Amino acid sequence: MDVVDVRAPTRVRLRNDRFLESYLHELPELPGLAGAPFGGMICRVEPGEATDPDFHNQEELFVVVTGEGKLVVGGETTEVRAGDAFALPRQVEHVIENTGREPLTFVSFWWPKVEPET
Repeated sequence: MDVVDVRAPTRVRLRNDRFLESYLHELPELPGLAGAPFGGMICRVEPGEATDPDFHNQEELFVVVTGEGKLVVGGETTEVRAGDAFALPRQVEHVIENTGREPLTFVSFWWPKVEPET
């Protein structure tokens, strides 16, 4: 069986010129998932950092693997920590912020894989 190492971070420039260390191994690139109808990646947000506000025409599922923080969805804030999972509806802005002392790592799955036009 082929295994892909997703531990090596890739620095990603965000829209506001900040950088976020993120693991960008999209799941369809993994062996055996070519042509999957969904996309996915593993992301890490460093303490005190947050993702840029995002919204898209796809449903999304986040699963928090490590750390703690707050999730803001459509202006509503929820505290999150390792083991929490939450669904994000289409076209609703969302941000996840690391409020803890260790990296906040989460897995994101979205569908359909290619964003439909609005």
